[in-house]
Amino acid sequence: MSVLGRRDKTPGPVEELVRRAQRTAFGPAMVRLGLFLAGLLAQLVAWPSEIVFGWPVLILLVVAGAPAVAPRTEPSAIRTMGL
Repeated sequence: MSVLGRRDKTPGPVEELVRRAQRTAFGPAMVRLGLFLAGLLAQLVAWPSEIVFGWPVLILLVVAGAPAVAPRTEPSAIRTMGL
């Protein structure tokens, strides 16, 4: 409890992600989408078809999405991802 008798509200990781998503403008969102698609395309071309058309493609999706979700390595971004 704070000095004024109110509870301190510190945002949790989910609230922080929601706040960041609400503050993201159209332009940066398109840049992040382009970054994700470029990374995914590069991996799909580089890996053999057994990986691309099998269940390991899920790993490629996560790896391609990581730079789009947290492009900077600032401590708040790392904490938000739970690392």
